[in-house]
Amino acid sequence: MKLRQEHTTEVAAAKASISRATAYRIKKNPDLPSQSKRLAAGDGLTLSSTFDTEVVPLLKAAPGIHAVAIYEDILRRDPELSEGIRRTLERRIRSCSPSRAKSRRSSSVRFTSPAGPGCRILPT
Repeated sequence: MKLRQEHTTEVAAAKASISRATAYRIKKNPDLPSQSKRLAAGDGLTLSSTFDTEVVPLLKAAPGIHAVAIYEDILRRDPELSEGIRRTLERRIRSCSPSRAKSRRSSSVRFTSPAGPGCRILPT
């Protein structure tokens, strides 16, 4: 794009009708998204081994521990793991622990009326 060669990034973005953030992202990595290499599905396998060896013992030792605390602990121990595993970790913790899933379910509240349809209830 010639606009980037002649103008600053902000001006070029405005003239191209794109946001400044997009312009800086393009400036940082000019490759098209279809040409960029995506992460392999190997992160899930690494999380699986980490989950079995580290998360399950933590959950058994402290059942009330939050998933975010476990996530931060795992990243502190193994910085090579991707930070994008947080949501996957939360889902796996929720699915492996039935007591957690049961406590998070919303109980439906039902208000019953003693009078039938068309009847008026007067305050007492």
